[in-house]
Amino acid sequence: MEIITKGTSIEDLKENLIFESKEDLKEVLSMIAIKKKFQYRVPKSDKKRFMARCIDEKCEWYLSVRVYKNTTMYKVCTYKNVHTCSLEFSNPDHRHASSHLISKYIQNMLGDPKVEYKTNQVISDVKRVLGVTVNYQKAWRAMQNARDEVLGPASDSYGLLPSYCHVLKKNNPGSVTKIMKDSENRFKFLFVAYGVSIEGWKHCRPVIVVDGTFLKAKHGGILFVACAKDGNNGIFPLAFGVGESENNEAWEWFFTSLKEAIGGREELCIVSDRHLSIANAIKRVYPEAHHGICMHHLKENLIKRYMVDGLHDLFFKAARAYRHSEFEKYMSEMSSLNPKIKDYLLEIGPGRWARCLYPRRRYNIQTSNIAESINSAVKEAREQPILKLLDELRKTFQNWFLERSKLAASTFYPVTTWAHKEMRDKLEKANCMEVEQLQTNTFNVKYNQKTFFVDLEKRTCTCRQFDLDEIPCSHAIVGIDKLYRNKYEYCSKWYDIMMYKNTYNGSLNPVGDKEDWNIPEDIKQEILLPPIYKPAAGRRKKQRYKSAT
Repeated sequence: MEIITKGTSIEDLKENLIFESKEDLKEVLSMIAIKKKFQYRVPKSDKKRFMARCIDEKCEWYLSVRVYKNTTMYKVCTYKNVHTCSLEFSNPDHRHASSHLISKYIQNMLGDPKVEYKTNQVISDVKRVLGVTVNYQKAWRAMQNARDEVLGPASDSYGLLPSYCHVLKKNNPGSVTKIMKDSENRFKFLFVAYGVSIEGWKHCRPVIVVDGTFLKAKHGGILFVACAKDGNNGIFPLAFGVGESENNEAWEWFFTSLKEAIGGREELCIVSDRHLSIANAIKRVYPEAHHGICMHHLKENLIKRYMVDGLHDLFFKAARAYRHSEFEKYMSEMSSLNPKIKDYLLEIGPGRWARCLYPRRRYNIQTSNIAESINSAVKEAREQPILKLLDELRKTFQNWFLERSKLAASTFYPVTTWAHKEMRDKLEKANCMEVEQLQTNTFNVKYNQKTFFVDLEKRTCTCRQFDLDEIPCSHAIVGIDKLYRNKYEYCSKWYDIMMYKNTYNGSLNPVGDKEDWNIPEDIKQEILLPPIYKPAAGRRKKQRYKSAT
């Protein structure tokens, strides 16, 4: 007698075959039915017997299986492999192509979180390999089942979160982690800020960008991200969190945790899209900060409201203008397209989106794209269980810290390579300008029939680029060269190469294998259950709606 073990694939059944369990038998039988294009019903199934007949009552196909002796195994006693069923019972949406069965076929596609295997690919592969049509919901459930098999049940990840956070903080001194659960010990929120990020933030410009994006794993949720820009204009990861949903409570908890972790900063700006919960949370937690709007998402709102040719370019010119006169010019041009456009933008408040009217410096950070870039960097990991997601975030940030510390060590300019390039580009333009020295540190600079007043002591220029970006503009460079001074000395400290080195002066360490974790007993005993997640009908969202009217 032949014994069929779990996972064994066979072409067909035969009498005297023995299966290790009834589940193994049903799985093999379902796969045979799919391949041979028939469907069956189960008139009898109990602890001792299993009977199956063709779904067509006139068909002679029949299977009888019984428990083998005094074991838990099942033996095929009778197998009549003759089909006389009508073609009307052949259905491309096969009843035995369950999400559990499909998951067995796609498990090998889910090992690498950097390879995105989409639900639509499951539908296509099942159709190509098995000849079965499955809907989006079944394919999505198959993906979740497969991930549970490959990566472990998603629910188990939540139970390990307290231990993971303990090891993370132990291996990365200065790190802050917080977990909030409800009265039933179910997960609500998680906050993580690495010690190296908290230290590195002190050497970045005081502008924080925040964003939220959907998680696509079994239990859903939102990934919250806070980041900044380093002196080389690169994305600096500040903190992140996970919550059940994006609402007032979640954002307020995230901002409160962020403030506790990193403290305050003078002249702080926070940039985001126009999500109402973000605005509410900033008012409550960061009343001293200026809340700036992402000009990209404001533009999307504007285009949806007023579909007018030329509006896109005019809005960006107004948002990016350094001088108030230029801003007014473009606002007037938008108003000529439709007077309501100007009213709409003024109602929002130009000080929140127009560079020349910011009450504080936002430098070149006018969108929330850098936070979205972090979300994109871990796009595939957002479909993984929460522990896998956290480790992919750590690996991504660890690589960034390593690469940038190497870049800082190999840079021989007094400023970052980005700041150096910015000044080199401006120098080419400066060579075409006429300069007139007024006093020791003041100049009139003429270019394209316009005159600009530069004050090197105050580090200002009437073009306002020097004022707002804190990098010498072309007009200032002409004056600096007139005095034979070092141009780098007129850059803000944020672009200094030593500041950049200090930004990445630490390493982000892994947590290691959980078998090697040394966890205190009180943390081991902590109960943390997964959130109750009820997926909405229809296709799962990949991104949250960014715009708000």
